[in-house]
Amino acid sequence: QVVMPRPVAARTPKIEEPDPITEEEKEIGTVLNRIILECDNSHYTDSIIYGQGMGAALMRLCNYEQAESYFDKILVKDPYDPEALTNKGTALAKQGRFGAAIEHYNLALKKDPKFVSALNNKANALAETGKLEDAITLYNKILDEDPTHEIAKQNLQKAREELVQLAKLQVKQDSTSVNLDDSIPKIKTAEVNYAKQTFEAPKTATVIEHIGSIFAGFFGFLK
Repeated sequence: QVVMPRPVAARTPKIEEPDPITEEEKEIGTVLNRIILECDNSHYTDSIIYGQGMGAALMRLCNYEQAESYFDKILVKDPYDPEALTNKGTALAKQGRFGAAIEHYNLALKKDPKFVSALNNKANALAETGKLEDAITLYNKILDEDPTHEIAKQNLQKAREELVQLAKLQVKQDSTSVNLDDSIPKIKTAEVNYAKQTFEAPKTATVIEHIGSIFAGFFGFLK
């Protein structure tokens, strides 16, 4: 009797999960988020999420296009990864593509409505495009949940100051406009008609006769 070897079940390759971020790494990330590089012209501080390989490092080096490509690779595997969506949104915002950035933040918030980094960075994009009141609403939403969030507090302060400056500028412009209008003398309709009548030559008189009458009146006035 021939004994056939038992088939060996194929082993499913084990997918290694990334190690969770340690508390020390979180603290390092917090410190790095506070560093504003010379190549970053943003007025507001974005929250960059660390723990996703080279993407965040490329962001810190201001290689935003390369960082965008890196996050795209992550999103191919998981199109709804809120961290990758937020980081890619930030890379887009750093390139001035605020509309596309907000779309990515919205996708991240659709997956996790309380995702703080997406809320903060979306608020920054809104503020950069002049929608300061909407930005302030989002900063306050973050601080309602976490009153100690330093980045949101700093960004909120900047947005409030900018809104006050814009309000002062608007008041100044309105005041200047009113003063200019008031400084222009207004001529009544009756005066305009009178002026026309005074200098309008009579239709029945000749030009010479009209000039003579003007000089006659003028010398009569001097007597």
